[in-house]
Amino acid sequence: MNKKTAIVIIGGIIVAVLVILALSKNSKQKTESSVLKNELTSEEIAPSAQTKEYIDPAGFKFSYPSDLSVEKKDTDNKDSYSFLSLTSEQYSGTLSLNAVATEAAVLDDLMKNNKELQNNNIKKIKVADLNALQYELGNKIITLALDKGVLFTITSVFPEQKKYWSKAHEKIIQSFAFTPPANNSGSTSPGNAAADDSISYEGEEIIE
Repeated sequence: MNKKTAIVIIGGIIVAVLVILALSKNSKQKTESSVLKNELTSEEIAPSAQTKEYIDPAGFKFSYPSDLSVEKKDTDNKDSYSFLSLTSEQYSGTLSLNAVATEAAVLDDLMKNNKELQNNNIKKIKVADLNALQYELGNKIITLALDKGVLFTITSVFPEQKKYWSKAHEKIIQSFAFTPPANNSGSTSPGNAAADDSISYEGEEIIE
């Protein structure tokens, strides 16, 4: 091998090493950038840590992230005590709470005939002091709790941003509690709670 050929080979090796090092550095930078972007995205989609409290005249209350808005929905269901919808200005999706009268004695009576749930992982949780069931179905998280003939259904629907809505859902579950009904008789019937216009539904901000 003459000297000229040796120089060419050595030069080629040096160039190849430099190219490999450059590609490796570029790949590392892209990976670090992607990780950082994902971390920032995760932080951005979390609901607000600041909360507001909602008190319903039907006899319950809960706290919710302050970047959500609560709206009391009208319903033709005469068995309904309360029907609420929570929405975000930033992210598509909804979180609803529906309280309706039911003849079911236990939650299993409502679940056993629902074929859609047979292959779903149903979790047993607590809502206030009530035994409750929670499961996911497609792009929904659904929580069911039963109290003395009243079925509470809390549903989060998330076309996107599952993490955002699941955390908001969790906040409501953790803070849910019962309060004395708003009317003077000490009891509330379906329809009457929703029709009481004297009750203020504005949430009160709580600094945590």
